Amino acid sequence: MVLEVGDQLALDLLREVSSVVEPSIGKHGGRLVKRLGDGHMAVFASAQSGVQSALSIQDGLTRVEVAGHRPRLRAGLHRGQPRQLGGDYLGTDVNIAARVGAAAGPDEVLISEAVLSAISPDGLA
Repeated sequence: MVLEVGDQLALDLLREVSSVVEPSIGKHGGRLVKRLGDGHMAVFASAQSGVQSALSIQDGLTRVEVAGHRPRLRAGLHRGQPRQLGGDYLGTDVNIAARVGAAAGPDEVLISEAVLSAISPDGLA
């Protein structure tokens, strides 16, 4: 997209995406760990709140458009006990979460078995 529309419109799109993502993380009791280019890493107190946040973000992004471009969420969630180093997290569970996210297709929220076993699927679509 950057090559097509230029840096400024690409930055505008990233800002619009963040205006959906970051409030949803906070609303669901999460904490933004870091921005990863056009992605985000967050931690949540519960698997359920992480899933609810991801689904809320997915819904919110349907209303974002910049220069004809519409972002499509690809999210992956995993539950575990990553090691904290300062404000960041690392370890096997972080790597698993990243792989689950990488496996997600556009408009997809994928969860690991650990997340599935910790949530109530009632009310989730």
